[in-house]
Amino acid sequence: MIDILSIDGPATAKAGDLVNLSIRVKNTHNSEVVWATLALTYDSAVIDTFEPPLLELFPRDEAIFTTSFTMPDKNITVKVYSYLWNGLQWIYQTDKQVGIGLDTGAPLEGVVQVQSVNTFVDR
Repeated sequence: MIDILSIDGPATAKAGDLVNLSIRVKNTHNSEVVWATLALTYDSAVIDTFEPPLLELFPRDEAIFTTSFTMPDKNITVKVYSYLWNGLQWIYQTDKQVGIGLDTGAPLEGVVQVQSVNTFVDR
C-alpha cells in the first residue's frame, strides 16, 4: 500500500501566487517493490504536474513528490490521491486533503479592523 504521510505547503496564498506542495509517501509493503504515482485535484480541476511523475518504492521506503499550481481567487481544498501499479493497471490506495485559504492582503486604507480580545482578571 502507498500511504500519504504528509502534505506540506502554505496555509494561505494570494490569488495568482505560485503554490508549492511537497507530498511525502511510504510503501507500507514489507516485501514488494511498487511503482507509485499521485493525482492532485481542487474543485474539478486535476493538477498532474508531479516531479517525479512516477517513483519506484522499495519495501518500507519513503519518497517525496513535489508540485506547484497557481492559486485561484478563492479558498480551496487540495486533495491528493495515491495509486500503485499492479502490472496491469493503476490501483487506488488512499487520499488526503488540505485546505489553502485565500490571502486577501492588508486591509484597505481607511478601513478599521476590530479585534475581539477577551481579558480575564483573577481577583
